[in-house]
Formats: sequence, structure tokens, C-alpha cells
Amino acid sequence: MLNLPIDTFSITMGMRPAFKPDNQVLGTRRNLDILPPSELAVHGHPYYEATYVIDSDNFTTYINDTPLVIKKNLVYFKVPNTLHPATNRLSGFQRGISVRFRVNSPEWAMKLGNHPFFFDCNEEMRNMFLAFAPYAKEEPLNKTILNTQVSELLDAILSTPGIQYINGDCNMQDDNFIGLIRYMYNHISESMTLADLAAKVHLHPTYFSRKFKAIYKITPMNYLYSVKLFRSLDELAFSNKSISSIAESIGFGHTAAFCSAFKRAYGISPGEYREATKRNGHFVVV
Repeated sequence: MLNLPIDTFSITMGMRPAFKPDNQVLGTRRNLDILPPSELAVHGHPYYEATYVIDSDNFTTYINDTPLVIKKNLVYFKVPNTLHPATNRLSGFQRGISVRFRVNSPEWAMKLGNHPFFFDCNEEMRNMFLAFAPYAKEEPLNKTILNTQVSELLDAILSTPGIQYINGDCNMQDDNFIGLIRYMYNHISESMTLADLAAKVHLHPTYFSRKFKAIYKITPMNYLYSVKLFRSLDELAFSNKSISSIAESIGFGHTAAFCSAFKRAYGISPGEYREATKRNGHFVVV
């Protein structure tokens, strides 16, 4: 059995609409130029996610830029920064169990790979996922027991025949811009200007800005700030990092600037958001 060093952990079970962020946690949004989490066209998370689909009406979602039909008994596995649509842009029904975790081992990061994948679930693995169901409502989670269960699950997943990797070779909306958004997530701690972003897709900044806004209904720089603040929601709810460390990890030079931007966007401070998510009994995961 694998000995997986789990850093952070969360489980959700239920229908897909339950995966939306709790609007009662976030305050009144004050900055209309920053998108709320549920309105980001595509986004990624800093953790691994294994999802078992208990039931579905066979709708199509996108993993990176590749369409994937979400059907009953499917298992799909996302690596950190896998791009997928916001929940309010999905029209289908899904009921399932999602196990989310991060690892602090380079060896395991290599073992788990860089590409998301999917496969059909067998009875043994179905039972392994169902064993997580009680933890979807209980706090605190028993880290020792869950470490063992996740290790056993990943051992089974990595040895499953018929895994199909998703390399992102199809077009979600605009291949250049999807690649650019992936770049934003992978370099989120770096400072980027409009000229820097335009250069990544080989366009003049003015034309690039106009074209990007036509697709996503927001300017490229405001989308970038939305991505940074969205990532901070994950870190605040899903990790024990200090607020100053989170600010640095998403490219804010000063903690005060991050706290100010966060409150302008979401109506509450980062500390208030962290306390609210934990007080509600489970992490808010989009």
C-alpha cells in the first residue's frame, strides 16, 4: 500500500449544484470588475481531485480543453490547475463523491502525473469511494484514517487498466486563450502586465484586450485578478497557510494590498472568510 503524505483534505458528496460556493459565506461583492468564483468561465484548483459519479444524465463538461461526458460509474481525476468550467455554466445533473487532497512529496507529485484522466469504475473501487461518504458531513476529519483510505484508493486508481489521459487537444472556446488562462494559474505568483499577457498569444495589447473581453466579458487584467483572488479562496479554506503567505503566493507584494483587494471584491476580509468556512463545518470548494 502507498504511504501518501496528505497535506490538506476535503470531501463532498451530493448533486453538482451543492458544489457551488455558499453565498452566505461571501459578503456583498463591491468590485464589479472582479468575477465571483461561480462566474469564472474556466478555473483550476491547487489540489488533486478524484470524483466517482454515482449518477448522471450524461452531460458534457470540459477538462482542460477536452470535452468529457459525465456518466454513471465514471471516475475522473484532476491534477492541480486542471481547468474546468464554473458550476453555473454546466447544464447537467451529477451526483457523486469527490475526494480532494494535496501532497507534499515531489516523488508523489511525479507518480500522480501532470495530466487529468478518467476510466470506468469497477465494484471494488466503487466501494472504496462510498467508504468516504460518512466523512462528507463529519468534522473534524480523522487524518490518520483518511490518509490510509486515500492511499488505498490511489493505489487502486494507479493500477487500474483502461485509464484514458486528457491532454487538452480540443478547443473549448479559444485555444490560445485557454492556454493563456492555464499560464495564469501556473504562474500565479508572478507579476504580469497586459503587454506580457498579449505577448503570450502574439497579439497587440489593444486587439488582445478587445478580443479577450468579447469572449469572457471581462478585461484580461481583471480576469487575472479574479484568478488570483479565486485562488486565495482555495488557500484560505483549504490550507493552514498564513494570510501573508497566501498573499505572497498569489503575487501580492504586501499583505495589506491583498486584504484590501479581497474585501473590495467579496465584502469581507480574508480572515473573516476563513473563519466562516470553517464555522460552517466544511470547506467551500467550487
